[in-house]
Amino acid sequence: MKVNIVFITIVLVLILSLPLYASLEISVATDKQVYQRGETVEVYVSLYNPTAEAITIYVGYPIATYLMDDIYFWHQNKVFPAVLLPPISIEGYQSLTWQLNHDVKELEDYPLGAGIHSVIGYVYSNETIGQHSDAVNFEVIPEPTTLSLFALGAVLLKRKR
Repeated sequence: MKVNIVFITIVLVLILSLPLYASLEISVATDKQVYQRGETVEVYVSLYNPTAEAITIYVGYPIATYLMDDIYFWHQNKVFPAVLLPPISIEGYQSLTWQLNHDVKELEDYPLGAGIHSVIGYVYSNETIGQHSDAVNFEVIPEPTTLSLFALGAVLLKRKR
């Protein structure tokens, strides 16, 4: 009986002393819903504090990243300094946002073809381990020249028949 009371007391103390970090919310957005093939996609990863209390997070490089199409992490094949940054404080009901660019000219290892793509945001801090945003979808369409060539081809094929 005494062991049960001690165990329950320890569990309650741990639960009541849990930090507010579990309530941090990660979100991701892009600057547009539709892009032409070859166009840079601006990805915004945000960390929101939905509580009234300020929360301090401890981060290193990169602070934020994204996963494109469940295949490509933005930070792969990049070199970052191996240092811890000063702690970052997020006031109550405030958010921090990082802009990351998926520039096809720079990211030759993961170009975006025509079609629907998805992106998921991550913030690398001790307080957000295991958390990520919901996926956001956007579309990449062929360049206008390619569309014109497709249309011309369709017209020529129709004339041959």
